[in-house]
Amino acid sequence: DHALGTIEGDRLARARLRVLRSRAARKLGDLELAKKELEGAYTTFESLRDRAGLQEVAGQRARVARAEGRHSRALAHWGEMLRLNRGELVLEAEALNGLVEAMLDSGQVDHVEKQVERLQRVSRASGDTRRIAEATCSWGMLHLARGEPERARHDLEAAAAIAATLGADRLQMRCRLMLIELEQRAGNLDAADEIARWALRFAEERGHHTARAQAAIRLSMLGVARGDSSRVRGDLEVAESSLQTNPRHQLWMHFGVLRAALAAEDGDERVCRAWWSVSRERGLELRCSEDLRPVLHWLCERAAAKGWTDIVAKAAAVAARDTGALPAHRSPMARSRV
Repeated sequence: DHALGTIEGDRLARARLRVLRSRAARKLGDLELAKKELEGAYTTFESLRDRAGLQEVAGQRARVARAEGRHSRALAHWGEMLRLNRGELVLEAEALNGLVEAMLDSGQVDHVEKQVERLQRVSRASGDTRRIAEATCSWGMLHLARGEPERARHDLEAAAAIAATLGADRLQMRCRLMLIELEQRAGNLDAADEIARWALRFAEERGHHTARAQAAIRLSMLGVARGDSSRVRGDLEVAESSLQTNPRHQLWMHFGVLRAALAAEDGDERVCRAWWSVSRERGLELRCSEDLRPVLHWLCERAAAKGWTDIVAKAAAVAARDTGALPAHRSPMARSRV
């Protein structure tokens, strides 16, 4: 029995090491290696019926799926983490936070409020300040999705302030990125630009490559709103340099549309079609986000000027989803409203 226990202990230790390797690979952008390590860990935890290990794998799988933009898969993994939990409030809050984020990312606004309320209750019961801040951020994201800017601003700024005191970089960036979107929707482009420049510096100082790419892409989209193509190009170069080590990240969907629009402006049909294909491969037609609509309008205008009618039709169809047809009179550079 002692020998068997030692062998099982060694197997568990190796499985936990694989989870750590997976986390490191994900943060470095190697999502394929991250998934491979998690599969190996899962096999061991499953054979030994190690519930805690399976719960950890579920959470890490959800994070990989989120990075790839596969929000339905992330939802399933966060749900599995919740199912495996046995009264650990901090872990329940962690899973609920991920669940809410995935629901909002996949556009399930009508069904998310109950989960946000549950997240808030569990977070407060846990006494964990970070989880409380995450719940506050989730309320802010929900208010933003509903078109309630002042309530969204209050919650997002409060959550960002708590995250700053805790040194919770990802949470603070999450809040700031939402505030950029909030200000852009309200037409406050200078305020949005100021927050985005801060976010870019913040990410650079901490060496967070994905966060740097997120901020740079936000700045590129603000360049679209201002009608400044040269600025879009410059900020996209920053984003591209940050994403080179992360070829499967969902941000390539945004990057591809922006690059396609610039190529259309340059009259380079081959490059335009190549980047349009990249954005589609990353799931553009399955999960077009509200913030991409102004960029798609911009692409439509430039592709139409070149006579590339098939690209115009496809981009217009994606942009019009859930919002009606593309208004002929509307400038593609106009800011987006929800």
